[in-house]
Amino acid sequence: KEDRLVFFSIHPLGGKLVVEVRDNGVGIENELLETIFQKGFSTKGDERGYGLYLTKQSIDNLRGNFQVQTKVGVGTSFVVELPLC
Repeated sequence: KEDRLVFFSIHPLGGKLVVEVRDNGVGIENELLETIFQKGFSTKGDERGYGLYLTKQSIDNLRGNFQVQTKVGVGTSFVVELPLC
């Protein structure tokens, strides 16, 4: 079984702060991409599903951009771009 890894990077780029979190996990099925940012949504049980919701709200409040790239069986990448000023 392959080790699960999480990669993290943060750097300035063209007047923005770019943060990327990427893993080699199971990925997210396409039909779930629209719901992963909904308050309380989780595939892991009750009383969960607030992290992505709160993160997306914060990024929106800061006039940032949040992108998700995923492939089932390969992993997921979350990229956040925030204005530096």
